[in-house]
Amino acid sequence: MRFFEGESRGLWHGRARSLIARRLKHRSLAEDQIDRVVDAVTRRLRSGAFAEQFRDQLRLALTLRRDATRDAARASLASDREHVRRFARWVLERSGAKGA
Repeated sequence: MRFFEGESRGLWHGRARSLIARRLKHRSLAEDQIDRVVDAVTRRLRSGAFAEQFRDQLRLALTLRRDATRDAARASLASDREHVRRFARWVLERSGAKGA
């Protein structure tokens, strides 16, 4: 779990987190683990510090805490970074949020 939450930037790290995210969707997690995972993903979204295959992490966050992920996406719509706004719109479109 530490690797998934961490902010390391090495070759293949984004893809490894994506793979972990796809696997975690099918596992039972404790509430504190869910909070930590969703916090890590939404922090990456808001900051724009994410790498390839980030959508898998966003899908996991939506599965675990839809409302918190939507809130982070709504806040990210005001970002000055186009890629952050693009991913925020993607989250809102897939979460069924009104006014996305």
